[in-house]
Amino acid sequence: MSNYIKESKYEIKKSVFPLSKIFKGFVFANKIYLRPDIYNDLYKDKPKPESVGVLIHERTHLEQISSGNWLIQGLRYWIFPKVRLESELLANREQFKYLKRNKEIFDFEKRAKHLSSFPYLFCSSYQSALKELRKIWRNV
Repeated sequence: MSNYIKESKYEIKKSVFPLSKIFKGFVFANKIYLRPDIYNDLYKDKPKPESVGVLIHERTHLEQISSGNWLIQGLRYWIFPKVRLESELLANREQFKYLKRNKEIFDFEKRAKHLSSFPYLFCSSYQSALKELRKIWRNV
């Protein structure tokens, strides 16, 4: 079992959510839910950096909402596109710090496509999301 699981102060569960092919992880009711392949990988002694990055991303979301009522914070996330985009970019920033330290790469185009599409309720245009993601990567 990796230290990332042992040292987590949050409950981490394997997702059975039907859309887990789209979402690698998500937060609900103060718990982190991860796609089965990522969840299983994190239980290995040496998980893939991508899996650890997803956990860091989701942990950042939990830290964002733990400062207030998780239900209200969750509603704000889904109702207001700007809040959703800012939340995702902040979580990506923390994820990028880890990935860069480990000399990993990140698929900016794929992430920008997700942020500008239905799963994230079109919280940004593709070009704007791509620009912001690349800017964050340069600055971490």
